[in-house]
Amino acid sequence: MSTASDDRIVAVARWVCKEHYGVDQLVTKTVVLRNYLVALMEVAGADGVLSEPERQWIIGLATIVGAPQVILDDLQNY
Repeated sequence: MSTASDDRIVAVARWVCKEHYGVDQLVTKTVVLRNYLVALMEVAGADGVLSEPERQWIIGLATIVGAPQVILDDLQNY
């Protein structure tokens, strides 16, 4: 649940990103985490095979760092 203070912080962050960097969207921690974990999947599969132990290790890492369920599901089906 967001508060008025949280909403103001997001509004200011959006303004700063647009005004100073020309970026219309905020990059969230979740987006960065998903990209990192997918990169790990790509590296693990660089030999042509993403083995189940490699996949489970990355999913375990994602779980430990608090990745949301939607990311865990994406990784399971990657």
